[in-house]
Amino acid sequence: MSRSRVVLLHRSFRDLLSDPWQASLMTWLPVLLGIILWGVFARGLPTELPVAWVDMDNTATSRTLGRHLEASPAIALTQYADGRSAQLAMRQGEMFALVLIPAHFGEDLMAGRTPDLAVRYNTQFILVGKRLYSAALASLQGGLADVGSLATLASGVPAEYAEQALSPVKVELKSMFNPDLSYLPFLLPGIMLALFQLLVMATLVNTVGRGKRGLPLRIALLMLWWWLMGGIGLLVMYEGLELPMMGSLWVLWLAMIPLLGGIAGMILLIALIVDDPVRATSIGGALFAPAFAYMGVSFPVNSMPWPAEIWRVLMPSTHYVPLLLQGGGNHHWSSLWPLFLMSLLLVPVARRYRGVRA
Repeated sequence: MSRSRVVLLHRSFRDLLSDPWQASLMTWLPVLLGIILWGVFARGLPTELPVAWVDMDNTATSRTLGRHLEASPAIALTQYADGRSAQLAMRQGEMFALVLIPAHFGEDLMAGRTPDLAVRYNTQFILVGKRLYSAALASLQGGLADVGSLATLASGVPAEYAEQALSPVKVELKSMFNPDLSYLPFLLPGIMLALFQLLVMATLVNTVGRGKRGLPLRIALLMLWWWLMGGIGLLVMYEGLELPMMGSLWVLWLAMIPLLGGIAGMILLIALIVDDPVRATSIGGALFAPAFAYMGVSFPVNSMPWPAEIWRVLMPSTHYVPLLLQGGGNHHWSSLWPLFLMSLLLVPVARRYRGVRA
């Protein structure tokens, strides 16, 4: 490489980092935001969620159910004297759920009657509600099975037939791809991808706003920088944090090339049409800010209305996320073809600035 080209590359890269805000977006700010996001989901599963416990029966049967609930790591029981005070605590946000054992519960159960067991949980917090629902259901089923076996034996059923009488059909449920039901591999990759897309968008608009001279080379260096940063991020998530990996890290890193091409094609075309960095940033932010909601991670894609489907298609991250969530599985390469189409938007941008010299 000639000395003049080396000088040109050095000058272009120096121009990228000459703005303090641009330098922050490219260096320490992504690291800080990534650490903060990891800190939010580091525990993987929420534990010791406050649950109100109202025992109006106060028998060995009800205490057995209470011990099974307390044994769950997701639940932290708090004793209340009556249902009214427990419901008030739920309305005030102090408790996420309420378990109420009615009077004569154990007596009715032993007599073969079907008493009601009231469980209320707050579904305003969707993930907390689902966590408490599954934990409470498993704990209460285990406790009721123990109580039911005693009632069955007391009615004269032989011990070898008691289990079959309680559960004649065994259902096998197996969790796949995320067997621990951890929120870390469920949420962190998608949120990090949405953040990555916003950072690339912001630095692209800033680069265009700093002048047209030498712009193609500065954009190329910027894309190379983000490709390297993306590779480091993947390495940290899948090797450092040991998120589930079912494919190849190299596949995910190579797939970032069309992802960056799609982001650059969309944003540079917007910047070319608007020709105002502030408005281009506003449009890009409005387009990409809700990216996580449209990835299909927290809400199924096939249940979205058609306007949301159109908006989703316009986001490059939604075409990369199937490959990301499957840990580089090769069967999701087909999801990348829209990114190659978006990358073609770079053609009119390149034609517009091809006469501008460095």
